[in-house]
Amino acid sequence: MTARPGWKVGVATTFVPDAEPLDMLEDTLKALTALDYPHDTWVLDEGDNNQVKLLCQRLGVNHFSRRNLPQYQTESGVFQSHSKHGNYNAWLYEIGFKQYEIITAFDPDQVTDAGFLSHVLGYLEDPKVGYVQVGQAYYNQKASFIACGAAEESYGFYSSIQMASYGLGQPSIIGCHNTHRVTALKQAGGFAPHDADDILLSILYRAHNWKGVYVPKIFA
Repeated sequence: MTARPGWKVGVATTFVPDAEPLDMLEDTLKALTALDYPHDTWVLDEGDNNQVKLLCQRLGVNHFSRRNLPQYQTESGVFQSHSKHGNYNAWLYEIGFKQYEIITAFDPDQVTDAGFLSHVLGYLEDPKVGYVQVGQAYYNQKASFIACGAAEESYGFYSSIQMASYGLGQPSIIGCHNTHRVTALKQAGGFAPHDADDILLSILYRAHNWKGVYVPKIFA
């Protein structure tokens, strides 16, 4: 599906400075800024870290942190502190919902193909489609027997299970990377307040009669 020009697209990844290496984030950001469809790239930095800010300045990436925004630091719920969904929702409610029509979220260990957005956005021409999910693969699957086994264990899910779910209009959202129509995501309340936020969000989309598309290709 060809992506028409003109979508307002925000691409975001999260980062926890004390738990994740900066060089990993740099590799991810270089790939995100190289995406071939016009977009803004964001880092949602839980630590409001100066090194992350400098990296963002160097790469031309936008920086956001909820660290000093107490309204987005709650014990539970949509803005739960120390949670991925809380981090995303703080950015969505502060910036993303207002500025963009499409949001794509990436984990900070994802390395994307430059054509990711161009292969995804066209499916959102259907006004009933709320989200698009593509497959993934482990880039280190040849590193060891364990890595190979972990990768092969996922192949059944990313092929027959997701394709069957797509046939029913409801493939599962996968937390490593996912693309959303902002009006649909806003109706669902943002990223779901759960450790399995991706699966719960899939259910919430279904409850609001939004369809999903699964693209069985590896773009990240």
